[in-house]
Amino acid sequence: MSSLKSTFLTCLTLGLAVTGFAQSVKLTCYPGDPVALTEVRFQSPRANVTIPNTNQVKGYLEHLPDGYNAQDANTKYPLVIVLHVLNEWGNGTEADLCKFFANKWQAFPYIRIENGSWPATLPTGTNENKRFITLTPQFTVGTYSHVPVDAFIEYAKANYNVDASRIYLIGTSQGANVALEYVGSSEANAKKIAGILALSPCSAINATQAQNIKNGNVGVWQSQCENDNLCNSQTASNNYNRLRTAGVDNNKNVLSHLTNSTGCVSGNPHDSWTPTLSPSFTYSTLSSPASVYQWFGTLTAGQILPVTLKSFDVKVVNNQGWLSWETTQEENGEYFYIERAGDNMNFIVADSLFTKNIPNGSKYQWVDGNPSIGNNYYRLVQKDKDGKLQFFEIKKITIQAQKLITIINNPFQHQVKFSIQSTVSDQYQIQVRDIQGKVYHTEKLQAQAGRRDVEVQAGNWPAGMYLLSIQSNGTTETHKLIKR
Repeated sequence: MSSLKSTFLTCLTLGLAVTGFAQSVKLTCYPGDPVALTEVRFQSPRANVTIPNTNQVKGYLEHLPDGYNAQDANTKYPLVIVLHVLNEWGNGTEADLCKFFANKWQAFPYIRIENGSWPATLPTGTNENKRFITLTPQFTVGTYSHVPVDAFIEYAKANYNVDASRIYLIGTSQGANVALEYVGSSEANAKKIAGILALSPCSAINATQAQNIKNGNVGVWQSQCENDNLCNSQTASNNYNRLRTAGVDNNKNVLSHLTNSTGCVSGNPHDSWTPTLSPSFTYSTLSSPASVYQWFGTLTAGQILPVTLKSFDVKVVNNQGWLSWETTQEENGEYFYIERAGDNMNFIVADSLFTKNIPNGSKYQWVDGNPSIGNNYYRLVQKDKDGKLQFFEIKKITIQAQKLITIINNPFQHQVKFSIQSTVSDQYQIQVRDIQGKVYHTEKLQAQAGRRDVEVQAGNWPAGMYLLSIQSNGTTETHKLIKR
């Protein structure tokens, strides 16, 4: 928790009227204090505002993305609402809003915005990133509840160009309790929220709250240090298990139970937000690495899922990736996209299959005949007929071969295409002959370590069967080819 000054200086603002708000270009707090963040440049204080249906929020911080235009109602933005810790409450004046910056070393979202470690975009889909709005309401009591959160959400939707299907809550300590309480209090509340980050929660959820979260299909990622000295250090783990019992999908129920070696600071073991909110943090129960932002952005709220996935398996067969998955219900689905990535986790679409739309579910299989040596990551993405995307769990295989020959097109027509992957540089003797032994092509090829794509022109060859032989380092690999 941040240490607050018993008294602090009144914030200084320079106002500029924009879209009905007093847009602050500069907020100065605690001049000369080396512990505090003195100049706030990338967030605007919205002081002394009236939020309909609540008197427990009278001010908030606003961070708008580059290019945001309030008059452009056709462009909608994801919204992140930050729920603050216990001792940053206030009456929404500019002076009270300075409480958020009393300790510049605390890596809360509003501090990260100022120091440049807050992301500019969320990865909201396949090869898609969206800029987003971040708002931090200040509650008028320390032990605030989830009740005024709903009023602030409705206020934000009415006053900003918000994508209502992409509203997210990030809560730290007391804020984590409130985030869990909000989505657990009713199924209707849960359906308003795409996902929450509950960082260092102190409150346990009960079976009814877990069921509301399950029915509302909201994602929950909880993070806590194993030596948390302010709360029961098993709170997040217990909540995670409660959600598992309720049947929340593994991709929607995520836990980071942290140790000193995974990011917790021994001097402040209640602080799980510093490691978890780092863009490079990937330690969690997810089967494959992902940051909270990568996980967050793909979630959408109130979604009636067109497809329910029962299983998804990936295995190596003859140095190929064999993917199989099974669904238990399908309705209004259009495609499965198969995405592939290397260790950089930069997913690209490798192929797509039509959804069968069988109400009781279907089985699917796809073979990656061209994986890379080393780690290969696969992700299924379901697109429904309304254009919405549903992301499933990431799976990994490892190709351990030193050399890998992959035929890219078989049967072929005008060219024979294949790739050579190797961990070392080597020389290759390539030959193509028909089954009677007549040689149609021969060449020597020097290939460096890595991948080399090769094309052999075959437009004037007769249709039929051919044998491709690739010799290197005393070994020969032969593949049967068919020309149509």
